[in-house]
Amino acid sequence: MRNNKILFFTVLLILLAIYVYSGDNPTEAIDIQLRKEYQIPDTGSILIDITVIIPKGNHIYIDHKDKESASILSEFTIPDASGVVLLETIKPVGEVFKGDIIIKGRRIFQLRLENTKKREDGEKIRVPFEFKVQMCNDATGVCYFPYTFKKEMSFVFLKRSKAKRTATSKDGINWVYKHAEGLDEARRLNKNLFVLITAPDWCGPCRNLEETTLQESTVIDFLNTNFIPVQIRDTINGERNPELWTYDFEGYPTYLVATPEQEVLYQDAGTISAPAFLSALKEYEIEVEKNTGRLLTPEVIEKITCAVRYDESRGLGLLNDGNYVIFKVDDETMSNKYPLLISGHWKDLLPYKDKIVTGLNYMNGKYYFFLSDNRYLRFSEASLTLDPGYPKNVDYKSWPGLDSYIPSITASFAWKKNNKAYFFLNSGNYIRYDIKTSKIDPGYPAKITETTWPGLGPYSSRITSAYSDGTGFTYFTLNTGTIVQYDEMKDKVAEGPVDESGGGEVVKADDSTFYPLTGNKLAFVDFYADWCGPCMAFAPVFEDIAKTLPGGLFIKVDVDTCPVLCNDYAIEWIPYVVALYNGKVIEEAPRDKETFITWAETLMKKY
Repeated sequence: MRNNKILFFTVLLILLAIYVYSGDNPTEAIDIQLRKEYQIPDTGSILIDITVIIPKGNHIYIDHKDKESASILSEFTIPDASGVVLLETIKPVGEVFKGDIIIKGRRIFQLRLENTKKREDGEKIRVPFEFKVQMCNDATGVCYFPYTFKKEMSFVFLKRSKAKRTATSKDGINWVYKHAEGLDEARRLNKNLFVLITAPDWCGPCRNLEETTLQESTVIDFLNTNFIPVQIRDTINGERNPELWTYDFEGYPTYLVATPEQEVLYQDAGTISAPAFLSALKEYEIEVEKNTGRLLTPEVIEKITCAVRYDESRGLGLLNDGNYVIFKVDDETMSNKYPLLISGHWKDLLPYKDKIVTGLNYMNGKYYFFLSDNRYLRFSEASLTLDPGYPKNVDYKSWPGLDSYIPSITASFAWKKNNKAYFFLNSGNYIRYDIKTSKIDPGYPAKITETTWPGLGPYSSRITSAYSDGTGFTYFTLNTGTIVQYDEMKDKVAEGPVDESGGGEVVKADDSTFYPLTGNKLAFVDFYADWCGPCMAFAPVFEDIAKTLPGGLFIKVDVDTCPVLCNDYAIEWIPYVVALYNGKVIEEAPRDKETFITWAETLMKKY
C-alpha cells in the first residue's frame, strides 16, 4: 500500500510538471546584456561584466546554504576551443531564501577571462559561452525547467603598449584614490569628477591609457584644472576595492565624468588618443565659482519639512515649495545652485512632494520617506530612484505600531550606534523604534524632558525636521529658521543653535509681520517706544535674555508705528512685556533678568 501511494504522488508530480511546462519556459524571459565589444590583452586576465535582468516577481539561484537543496545554480561556461579561459565567476551579492542564496531584478556577474592563443594586434574574435539557469516564481514557489542560454561575446585583441612616458608636466595628474574624498572635494569646489576605473597590475589597455594619453601635458593640465581626478583601482593591498562598484561599468579601463551628486554625464572604456579624449570631455568642465557657497538662510530653513543624512558632513532638506537643498551644518552653507527642483535628481519624489511628512536614512543604502496618507517610500541612496513596489502601507507588517502616529510625526532620524530610529511628534513626545526587531520599544511614546533629551525641551514644539550625520551629532531644524545641534556623545544640546539668525536675538515686528511671525508659537513680546526711558533701560536686558534662551522667540513692537497691534492687545502702558501663545496673552513678564529667565524657561517647557 505504501509503495502504491509513493507511485501515485510521483505520477501526480510528473503530470503537474508537464502541465506547468507545457508552454514556453518562462526562464527564457531572462535578459542577458553584453557590451558591444570587449577588449582583451595579450597577457594577464581581464574582468568583464555581464548584466542579468530577471523578470519581476521571480528569482534565480547562485548558491546553496542547505545541502539538501535541489535547485540548479546559475553557471557560466566557455568551451576550451575558444582560446579564452574562464578563470573565475564573481557572482553578485544575494539574499537568503529557504536555504538558498538567490538574486532578483537587475544584477551583474563578473567573468575573469584570459587569452591563451597567439593573436594579432587589433584582431577581433567572437567567444561563445553558455549560461545555465533555473528561475522560480516568488509568490507560488513554482520552479521552471532549467534553461541554457547560448550567446557570444565580441572581443578585440590588444597587445600591451610599449610606449614610453611622454609627459612634460612636472607633477602629473592630482589623483585622489578614495572616491568619498574626491566627492567631498568636488562638492566643496563645485567641480565634476573625472573617474578612472582601472586595474594596472594585469590590464594591458589600462597601462596603455595611463602610459600614453594620461601622460600628455595637455591632458594633465586639463584634468587638474577642470575636474577632481579620482582613480579607483580594482584591488587595494591585494583585496577587492570596496569602492569598485560605485559606478556601473563593463570592463577595464573605464573612465567617466560624474557630477558632485554622482550623476554620470559621460562614460567610455578602452584606450583613446589625447585629442579625442580632450574633445570628448571638453563640454563637461565647470567654470569654478569664486563663491563656493552661500549662507543657509532662516528663510530656507523655515521651508524644510523633511531632512535626512546625505553624507558625513551634509544634510538633504526637502522644502515645502517643491525644491530641495544639500546643506552643510558646520559652516551653515549650501552650494550657490541650491535650492533646486526635486523634479531633477529626485524626480521619483515629485508625485509625493506634498505628502512627505518626515524621512530618515538607515545608513544601509536606503532613504525612507513617510507620507501623510500612511504610506512610505524607499529610495536607493546610490541611484536616487524609488525602489520597485513602493509606496507601501505603513502597517503591522512593515512598521508595526507606527501607523497610528504618522499624521503626528514632525521629524525622524536613525542612530546606527544603537540601531534605533527616533520619531518626534507634534505633541512634544517622541517614539524610539527598534530597527532590528521592527517594533516600538516598551514605554513609548515618551515626553521630551531634561532627562530624556537634555536641553531639547524648549525647542520640542518647534521641530520641523531632524537628521543624524553619523559622526556624533544630530541636527534639528525649527520653524523659527534655526538649527539646533545635539551632541550625541555628551547627550545634550550643544551651546545654542548652529544658526542663530532666527533665534538667540530679538526680532522686530510690525502690524503686517507680527501674526505670521508668532503663528501658533510661544513668543515673548516687548511693546515699547523710543521716547520711553524705562523702555530704553529694559531693551538691553531683553536682548541679553534672548541670547541666554536661543530657543525662544523674542519680539519687539514699536507702539508708535503699530496701531493695529496696540488696539488688538489694548496697550495702556509701556514697556508692556508679555508671553503669548497662539496669539493670546498668557501672562505679563517679570522685569528682573534672572526671574525672567526662570519664568521663560518654565513656559518654554510647558508650551
